[in-house]
Amino acid sequence: MRLLSTAAILVSMVAHAQAEIDNGAFGRLELLGGYNSTDTSGQDIGAEGDNVGFGSAAGTLSLPIGDKSTLSLDLNYRSDDFSKTKPSGYGSNAPIDNYGFGAHFIHTTGSSLDLGVFYAYGDGSRHNKDTSDQYDVHLAGLEMRAHLNEDLIVFTQLAQGFKGRDGEDAFNGFDKGLASRVGLAMAIGQSSSLMLDGEYSFAPEMFEGEDDGKFYSLTLSGETPLPGFQNVYATAFAAYQKFDSTTETDVIVEKQVGLGLRFYFNQNNLIESLRQRGSIGTPNLPIRASNWTDELSENPDDCSDGGVPC
Repeated sequence: MRLLSTAAILVSMVAHAQAEIDNGAFGRLELLGGYNSTDTSGQDIGAEGDNVGFGSAAGTLSLPIGDKSTLSLDLNYRSDDFSKTKPSGYGSNAPIDNYGFGAHFIHTTGSSLDLGVFYAYGDGSRHNKDTSDQYDVHLAGLEMRAHLNEDLIVFTQLAQGFKGRDGEDAFNGFDKGLASRVGLAMAIGQSSSLMLDGEYSFAPEMFEGEDDGKFYSLTLSGETPLPGFQNVYATAFAAYQKFDSTTETDVIVEKQVGLGLRFYFNQNNLIESLRQRGSIGTPNLPIRASNWTDELSENPDDCSDGGVPC
């Protein structure tokens, strides 16, 4: 239901922009579906890995400010409900969804370099947990993109992260953490493109106030136009994510693949959007790590949390 609601909001945002904004606003809407496989084999985790399908909706709206600056707004939602998988060892710690928004201000300093600032907020839910028990994340940071040529753009983001709610345990969660992201986008032919995107995040004492968290991801994605449809693209991606509670050697790995559709308005493709200082999104690892926080800090010998085996 949340996925449909988010998609409806994004479609409404796009329709409003097309109908009422005539000052150069542009953006995109993306709908994705895919498969997520988690692996905890050989680790000190009180649950086995599991597999689940997921769906997501994301959109961005960018508004030029003068000739050299752009303000962009992002909205995203993703659902991969591990509470419904069997046999699931995640119990009440099972992630259900995560969602968030972002805002970017980008300024061109020259013909090939854009600098900016961004803010992002992420939240999520877990099985049978109240909102007050969830861990949210605020990010504030800097971003840069270098246009190496007409077909190749390199980008990076660096942000400080902190949680807004204490969550179920005041000593858990992504707080006073660091999020970094680096990637490149490359045109393939006239309209297709590839993006390679890597992230690293670190949060001190994220688990029970004593165990550090280190998180890594690598994502390869691409788009190509659908024949017969204007500004509509087929998209695909593959991603690897690792969530590591370093002191206790608890590790969860996510391996994901997905397919979807991407719709552009007032732009033709991803590379053209980035040339005009459109959004590159925000770091994803802090909110995903927050969703796995209690599982990574779970004592496998503790049977008190329903569904977690001893």
